Amino acid sequence: MTLLIATAALAGTGVADYFPLKEGTKWHYHETGSGSPQVVVDEALPAVQIGGKPSVPVETRMDGRSIEKRYYRIDGDTVYLVAYDAEQPLSLPIPILKLGDGRTTWTYAGKTMFLGGAVPLEFKAQAVPKGKRDVLGSDRECVEVTMEARIDGGGGMAVVSRQVSLFAAGVGLVEMKQRQTVAKNTSESTTKLVRIEAGT
Repeated sequence: MTLLIATAALAGTGVADYFPLKEGTKWHYHETGSGSPQVVVDEALPAVQIGGKPSVPVETRMDGRSIEKRYYRIDGDTVYLVAYDAEQPLSLPIPILKLGDGRTTWTYAGKTMFLGGAVPLEFKAQAVPKGKRDVLGSDRECVEVTMEARIDGGGGMAVVSRQVSLFAAGVGLVEMKQRQTVAKNTSESTTKLVRIEAGT
């Protein structure tokens, strides 16, 4: 699942509340798009050291098979994506979640992994508080995030995407709608949280 995700938290709520990383937590998502609907599971694994600092891997599985791992670290009011491979951290961590009061905006210009290599990534994002929403039967404070991103895949190939995501305090990602264009081909997908299992 694509997770070039950025957001902000409401005043008085810690940024970690919107991106919980407790070991053993599992998020079950239902994804729909151009292909057949599918269920993917994200699980927070034990923290590891990357660059001398603890980072939490989140593994994505489909039909019991590992698809990818992403490593996250919280520093102050920001959650950073620091690596896709613990042995090859990103040269400039990607700020995917920020804490702010009210509407919050930010940008990024660095690199991400694409087709097995590091390629340029640029994005701009804004997060807007949405108040309380019903999330799996419980009222929780939420923020909506809009991200506009561009990946330069090389050889004249660019990937342009727009993501609109909803995050809930104490839960994390609740829903993400994505439109992605590669050359002249555009695809759309929706990811929805259907179940969460608390970590131990």
